[in-house]
Amino acid sequence: MKICIIMSTYNGTGFLKEQLDSIIEQAENRDMMIYVRDDGSSDDTTALLREYSSAHKETGMIINEGSNIGAAGSFLTAIRECPMADIYAFCDQDDKWESGKLDAAIKALDGIDVPALWISDYSVADEKLDILIKNAIVEPCLDQLKVLFFNNIPGCVMVFNRLLLEEIRKIRVERIRMHDIMTLNTALITGTVIYDRNPYIRYRQHAGNALGFGNKQLKLKGWLGNKLKLLADKETYDISEYAREVIRIWGSCMDDSTIREYELISSYRGSLAGRLKLLSRPYTKDEFGRTSLSIRCKILLGLM
Repeated sequence: MKICIIMSTYNGTGFLKEQLDSIIEQAENRDMMIYVRDDGSSDDTTALLREYSSAHKETGMIINEGSNIGAAGSFLTAIRECPMADIYAFCDQDDKWESGKLDAAIKALDGIDVPALWISDYSVADEKLDILIKNAIVEPCLDQLKVLFFNNIPGCVMVFNRLLLEEIRKIRVERIRMHDIMTLNTALITGTVIYDRNPYIRYRQHAGNALGFGNKQLKLKGWLGNKLKLLADKETYDISEYAREVIRIWGSCMDDSTIREYELISSYRGSLAGRLKLLSRPYTKDEFGRTSLSIRCKILLGLM
């Protein structure tokens, strides 16, 4: 069984070696390789990767040095360009895998003949990897529509089979919200999702996180400033474009009511009536807080 770890790096010298060590510890007696897409690092990240690859020849490593396109675009590129394998796992540069992660995922995915995604809980840790929150996922969001707006499952806990990778590669959009949302949505449409309640990742929080667990409390002044900036800059992704692509690829396998919801998402920007209709849907509502308020404001203003 061939395993491919998909990693994106960017100026990651501070914590990258610790993460790589935690992966290599699980590589023994496995046909495993690490595919790294570097997102235009300006520090010594790629030199560290080459050094590590030379020191651990038993685990193959491919290093793709690219331009800076952001985390979502970098992972999307890596998904499309990584070599074929039987099992894939996303990996961030600054976390740490707990022992047994790959064993648990491979055992759960073994013998499944449909697109399959294994996810686990994770622990939130500080910069030194001391655990702050042991179990971060109270309940995973597994509604294929709601995850487009409120995803609580990060890519670093995702392991999946080749059949799911092949489905993901059918998606032709260039602007996605995040690779983990796309992966989970695809699995929920085309196959199955397996949830393991054990935490197998220490999800490190530090000043340089591109995206993180963060503070979910609403701080009005800062929040308003962010929304005003968003009005000027717009988002880098288009959820309408993604919804149209879902219909193109898998619409023939969906029931009429589900297709209508994706059609609503695909056209909501066109009118105030469409935006209000989308806001009335249960999958665009969540417990009140900073994230919920932000998402609903983005929908109202046609910014997603």
